[in-house]
Amino acid sequence: MKAPSAFELGLEEFDPAAQMALEADRLARAYAARATLGISPAALALAFGDWWLHLAASPGKLLELQRKAARKALRYASWWAQAVQGKPCASCIEPLEQDTRFRSEAWQQWPFNAVYQGFLFWQQWWHNATTGVHGVSAHHAHVVNFTVRQLLDIWSPSNFPWSNPEVLRAAAGQAGRNFAEGAANFADDWHRETLGECFAGAEAFVFGERVVVMSGSVVLRNRLVELI
Repeated sequence: MKAPSAFELGLEEFDPAAQMALEADRLARAYAARATLGISPAALALAFGDWWLHLAASPGKLLELQRKAARKALRYASWWAQAVQGKPCASCIEPLEQDTRFRSEAWQQWPFNAVYQGFLFWQQWWHNATTGVHGVSAHHAHVVNFTVRQLLDIWSPSNFPWSNPEVLRAAAGQAGRNFAEGAANFADDWHRETLGECFAGAEAFVFGERVVVMSGSVVLRNRLVELI
C-alpha cells in the first residue's frame, strides 16, 4: 500500500514551527475562553456588527425608536409628577408576567417605584431596538437581543442594595448582618474558585447515596449536547 504524501497528510505534520504555531493558537484560545467564560468575543462582534450596520442603514427604524423614546419619556414624566407628590396612581408600565423582581409592596413606595418604572421603560426600549431590524440574520438578532437583555438585568435596581427596598429593610432589621454574611459567602466562593474546589455544600451529594450513578450510553450527540 502506498504511503500518503506530505501533501495528503498536511504540511503541519512535517513542520515543527507550524505545529508550535498551532499549539500557541490553541493555548491563546483556551485562555481567552476561560477569561470570557466560554463566550467568543469574535462571535459577539460579528453579531453586534451585523445588527448595528443594518440599524444604521434603516432610517425608518431609527425614526420609530426616536418616536418611542420621546413617547416613553413623556409618559414617565407625567406619571412621575403625580408619584412624587404622593398621590395614588397606577403604574405606567407593568413588568412581564414572569418577572417577579418588583412584585413586593415595598417596590410600590416612593422613590423605589420611580426607579423600577424607569428601568422597565429602558428595558422595553432596548428590546424594540434589538428586534425587528431588517436584514439582520436570525441568529445574530437572537444573540444581540439575548446579550443586551442579560446586560440590562445585571443593572437591574433589584441587584443593588441602595436601590432595593427589600434589601434595605432586611439590613435595618438585622443591623447590617445580611451584608456581613453576603461578604463572607462571596469570600468563600472566591476562595473555592481560586483553589479549584467544589461549591459550598457539594460534600453533601455523595455518589450512591444522594446522587444516583448508573451505566448508560450516548444516544444523541450534536455540537451542543450529549444525550445519555
